[in-house]
Amino acid sequence: MRARILRFQGYFKEAYHILQTLPRDAGGVVLLLSAVLCELDRYEEAIQLLESRVTTVNDTARGGRTKLTLAHAYLFKCMHTWLHEGTIDRISLRISNNIYEDLIRQWRTDTYFETMDYLSIAMGLAVIQHLNDQVQPALNAWRRALATSMEWLPIGYTNLIIYHSMSELEIRKGGYVSADTLARQTRDLLSTTTRQHHFLGLGSIWPDIIGRWRAAYGQDPIVPPRYLGD
Repeated sequence: MRARILRFQGYFKEAYHILQTLPRDAGGVVLLLSAVLCELDRYEEAIQLLESRVTTVNDTARGGRTKLTLAHAYLFKCMHTWLHEGTIDRISLRISNNIYEDLIRQWRTDTYFETMDYLSIAMGLAVIQHLNDQVQPALNAWRRALATSMEWLPIGYTNLIIYHSMSELEIRKGGYVSADTLARQTRDLLSTTTRQHHFLGLGSIWPDIIGRWRAAYGQDPIVPPRYLGD
């Protein structure tokens, strides 16, 4: 639990040091360790760890979350590649998309935690459409994620990241009034909340990618860049 809290707060190295002391067959350790490895830019290790486990997990719920974390890891790899090299890793993006699409068709939302996982799938699919430069499909995907977030969560960082993403897409399609409204909502939330790391990459890499895209249009990034890749 201490490692989980540190990860959510963005203290990835500290979380990693704790997780290294725990047996990897303990419940949830591999999934949490994989997320932390990604945030430390060791996503290849995370992918290898998850792929070796995904076919051996007997528990249905845990197996689904292993696949979900694997999809997140491949998407993190794509985001990292874009941020540092300016290119899209199409293979990893396709693998991530295929896993998300398979999961969302069968994912149950009977409990709060299942719904949060569903929200992470929805946001993952939105990021994929966004990276693929599919403006309207990406907007639609972000709106679906927003509807789930508004139903289950108080207004906060999840809204911030969705508004931030949608504002950039509205700029691409020339919807400047909508873009300004969404940017204002993002700034308002930024005044009361900081980056959060409950969803892999959405507190670290993704805001910086959005900020770079906004800068290319002569707009301020809104969320101050922070990701250094160390």
